[in-house]
Formats: sequence, C-alpha cells, structure tokens
Amino acid sequence: MSVKLKVKNTFFQILNMLPEKVGYPIYHKVQKWFDSNSIYYKINSSHNSFLTFERLAKESNFSLLGKSVIEIGSGWLPLMPYFFKYMGKASTVETFDFNYHDNNKNITNLNK
Repeated sequence: MSVKLKVKNTFFQILNMLPEKVGYPIYHKVQKWFDSNSIYYKINSSHNSFLTFERLAKESNFSLLGKSVIEIGSGWLPLMPYFFKYMGKASTVETFDFNYHDNNKNITNLNK
C-alpha cells in the first residue's frame, strides 16, 4: 500500500472515531477539496474500468445481457450503473453505498 493511501486511510479512520455531526462534514469538505478532476475525466476513468470488466467477463464467458446487477460502493458519482445498464445491457442495476456520498450536482450534470 502506498504512503499516500496509508495516510488517507488513517485520516478517514480518525474521522470515523469522531461523532457523526463532526466527522461527516469534515469528510465531505476534504473529499470536495481533493476532488479536482472534471466530470469528463471521471466518465473516462469509469469507462476504462467498465471495459476492463467487460474484457474479464468475456474471458469467463459471462454476459450482463438481461441480468440483474448489484453494484456496491457507488461513491460520489455513481457511473458504473450507467455502463452496466446501457453498455452491458443489464436488465436492472441496483447500486448501494454504505454512506450517502453521491454529489447531486455531479449526477445532474452527468444526466444532462
């Protein structure tokens, strides 16, 4: 694990120990502060992840076509459900995250 990832994980573990009213707003501020990538960058990055998934699925003789998919860990901008549904042709996609972190502004821009 990289030093950067260790520092990030430690920081978020400390935030988890704080009362929710304190830790949760700090978490969101920090994530927003570090989130400087454009929506186009995020779409491209998620698209590349989907293409990797698609390649691995094909190697395993698996298809999303008509399947129901559960996606866990949606994050701030849940892009993978779009790729599963519209590129993978899944019949339904349910997406979950343990915390409500999606950004309504980003999702609205994405839908446009």
